[in-house]
Amino acid sequence: MRDDDQEINLRDPQDISLQIISLARDEVERILIGSKLDLSDHTISTLIRLMSYASGRSQCVSFLLSHQYLWDTEIVLRSFYEAIVKILFICQHPNEAAEKLVNEFWGDYLRAENKLTANRARIALKLAGEAMSSDDARIFAALSRSGTLDESISNKEQRRKVMRKWSFTEMVNTLDQSLHFSGALVHIYGIQSHLCHADNVALDFIYDDMTRPAEEARLKQASHVCRVLSDQANLWYIAALSISKLAKLPINNDVFHELLTKLSTETTTVTEAFHRSQDGLYDQLQQ
Repeated sequence: MRDDDQEINLRDPQDISLQIISLARDEVERILIGSKLDLSDHTISTLIRLMSYASGRSQCVSFLLSHQYLWDTEIVLRSFYEAIVKILFICQHPNEAAEKLVNEFWGDYLRAENKLTANRARIALKLAGEAMSSDDARIFAALSRSGTLDESISNKEQRRKVMRKWSFTEMVNTLDQSLHFSGALVHIYGIQSHLCHADNVALDFIYDDMTRPAEEARLKQASHVCRVLSDQANLWYIAALSISKLAKLPINNDVFHELLTKLSTETTTVTEAFHRSQDGLYDQLQQ
């Protein structure tokens, strides 16, 4: 963060968040790679790949956040959410049910996605025609050719059903009991979707940033940073905890709880300052 922003303490919450992320990453590695588990290799490798994907997105989020690209951070954070929620979705089930979900993830769900990929390739070939280079054309021709991708889930209703099941909102709905801030997560995911689509709501977000009074904008930005730091840390912890429960191995909950409490204290101080700056606005809206 910039030096002139340090009267709002953002370094401490940032450092604590990174400590939590590092601890969660180490615990997941210890469980999935360093332990003998009563889980199939397929389930273990899928969880490792999802965690690796989440880790990469998390590092990108930290980089963008440190350079104050807050809305770009949200776009990348959306992928982090997706990966973590898939992990939680799988891990909330006992071993055999989790294995069944993993098989579906690489089975019917992948086949449904393949069907979409092949259809898009066919549309690209049709629209581009002779304007497409021969190298590009052969790529799209290969993707659209029957048999290149496994599209064997032919029933449209079956495809819709499996894709709906693996959609972010549907997965989060199944986690309601275990994910105490699932409603907020879906709301933020919706904001991130607006940003991805560059729609009128996304443009309003940017306009709002540009037109707020300087001090209020600074408080809002600091609060935004704290929310992202808190999201990352809490979701890393919940993912590590879910994997540990599926694997029936403990994690260092005492250290996690101590760090998460510190993070909550630090971020609440910052977000409270922004919320108080909005009291006048919400008093007006209630009249």
